[in-house]
Amino acid sequence: MSIFNRRLIRLFVILLILDTIVKVYGAAPRMFNHQLQSLPLLEVNGIYEIETDYDFKGETITLPQGTKIFFKGGSFINGCLKCGDNCEIYNGSFKDFEVDVRGNKNVIIKNSNFVYKREVATECALYINNSSYVEINNCSFDLADSLTSIKIIESNNVDVFNSNIDGGRDVGVYNRDNGGGIFVIYSSNRVNISNNRINNVGIGVAIQGLGSKEKELVSDVIVHGNTISDCRCYGIIAYYGTTTCTNIIITDNIVSNVTGQYNNVATKPAKSLGGGIYLQQVSNVICSGNYIKNTAIYTNNNSTLAPAGIAIATSTKCKVTNNIIEDSYQQGIILRGDYNVVSNNTINNSHDIPFEFRAGKGNIISGNHIISKTNIKGPSIYCFQHGNTNSLGLTTTIGDNIIESNVIVGRQTPIYCYKVDGVLQIKNNILSDFSGFGVEINNGNVIVTNNVMTSRIKTGCGISVGKAATGFARDNHIDVPGKMVSLSNPSNFKVY
Repeated sequence: MSIFNRRLIRLFVILLILDTIVKVYGAAPRMFNHQLQSLPLLEVNGIYEIETDYDFKGETITLPQGTKIFFKGGSFINGCLKCGDNCEIYNGSFKDFEVDVRGNKNVIIKNSNFVYKREVATECALYINNSSYVEINNCSFDLADSLTSIKIIESNNVDVFNSNIDGGRDVGVYNRDNGGGIFVIYSSNRVNISNNRINNVGIGVAIQGLGSKEKELVSDVIVHGNTISDCRCYGIIAYYGTTTCTNIIITDNIVSNVTGQYNNVATKPAKSLGGGIYLQQVSNVICSGNYIKNTAIYTNNNSTLAPAGIAIATSTKCKVTNNIIEDSYQQGIILRGDYNVVSNNTINNSHDIPFEFRAGKGNIISGNHIISKTNIKGPSIYCFQHGNTNSLGLTTTIGDNIIESNVIVGRQTPIYCYKVDGVLQIKNNILSDFSGFGVEINNGNVIVTNNVMTSRIKTGCGISVGKAATGFARDNHIDVPGKMVSLSNPSNFKVY
């Protein structure tokens, strides 16, 4: 056989092997470059490598089903990319470029960088709408303050992991009050937001139901292990709809430096509690193991907000447990709502009231450690319950509640009941180093049993009961320099 024939046979064999590889593994990668003119050249299940910058001049590119894009030094600039089903993007570089996942399933975006300094219709860099099984992993977002990084609407089975979000401005410099982090909006479920870093935004993570329509339900959302700092309004907020915003798990997050700054008076809520973690009109939320530090007041343009560490506002069946709250400018925890459990939390050095208990029924406040300096005026747990419209403009029912097995150190009065509707049980608490009364009851039906009250401060006293108070005290251990019990109307309140 001649040398020519042998070479021809060898070439045929090589071509046969290459054909088999293409059939098994798909087409060889194609290159985008400045000469690319016809965007419809993209093919189903195509694999593409991006090695140079490409300016779309505001145009939109649509990825066919099964497209895989690998960025290797190039960028997409000034445009929009719409994903198809089963699309994957790796090491992406997007500059003033929106990625739109709308009506798609099985989309993966990994190790990609978004630098965004302009506003678009959706007001976000990554828009996920009516989609399912979407994974965002190890991405970074450097944003103008007017944008949200990721917005998830009417979608399910969405994972956002290990990503970094930065508002893109110096701390305290903002134009918009509600932009920034990750938003999960109505009709979304099974969303997991974990191990992300979110910095210098209006709101870190927002989970929003909408009204009371079942079709607008937001449920089964996990917010876990995120580090959130320098937010203007809220670190984490779940709100609007006890029937449409439910089954939320917020665990092991670090939230610090929520400033409470509203740059624009017009956008500041007229009535708001604020919060490092804020639960408004939601149900069945587990909020546990979080660390919240330095929720501080900020005043600008006559607009002021003093966020609490954790605020439970007109919510039901929430469990707030094992959280650590330090250095809140105002309240450590605020509670308004029904059938909530607030237990085993630690509140250190709140500048105002460590625990404020507003209207509600069936709540249990137990096993919390509240530590304050001894020379600070005011109560540690402040009960001001009322059946009228509360400061959020929402009517709240009143019933029986329990404050038990808490350890409270310092301040003037560990537990102060200014006004109580229903029956409030105060039992098995340890109260120490207070400068006023251990338990002070101004008004309401209160039962005080099996508490330990000790203070070496010369002004310290035991139990004070006002004229309008009813109930009884029994089996309390009181060791104070001043009066053990002060009764304004002994016929209404009994001491055994």
